[in-house]
Amino acid sequence: MVYLAYALLVLGALALAVTIVAVTRRRRPAAAAVRRGPTAVPAALASRRDDDDDDGKWSSAGGVVYNAEGRIALVLQRDRQRRLRWTLPKGRIDAGETAEQAALREVHEESGLQTRIVGTLLVHEGPRHFTHYFEMQLVRDDGTHDRETKEVRFVSLKRAAKLLRGGRDLTVLRRFVETRTRVRGDARASG
Repeated sequence: MVYLAYALLVLGALALAVTIVAVTRRRRPAAAAVRRGPTAVPAALASRRDDDDDDGKWSSAGGVVYNAEGRIALVLQRDRQRRLRWTLPKGRIDAGETAEQAALREVHEESGLQTRIVGTLLVHEGPRHFTHYFEMQLVRDDGTHDRETKEVRFVSLKRAAKLLRGGRDLTVLRRFVETRTRVRGDARASG
């Protein structure tokens, strides 16, 4: 019985990974706009302080917050073109602050959610900055958030894959699924 439950969990994770890959492929940006993407996370980089940054890039931090039911927290915010879009909570690392400290602070400010960090997901390197993403478990919902956020919503993984529009957010969500299920959703394997 345990093996059947585990097999169903793995199959569900694979189906979700294929869905995320398909959604990511439909939204692929033009070649000139492609960012370098996620990188392996050396321990020194995962906990580095923003004031240690000597390459001219700034850093931000955030994460995938999940509740006891396994639902994911998304925030509704305006993008650079002033359009409303669902995204993962994140923000800039302040001087003297570690990526972990910034992730906890930014997630709380943007969503009103008190969390604890479970692990590191990845570090995304963009043309102007690094974004550190963590797996975060909900501790408490304070019910208040900053003015930047219009709404906070907990949704299923499948719904999150549909609501998230950014390729980076979808990559982080896929990494979260891989981490939680220990199953890799390889885009090449899914056709």
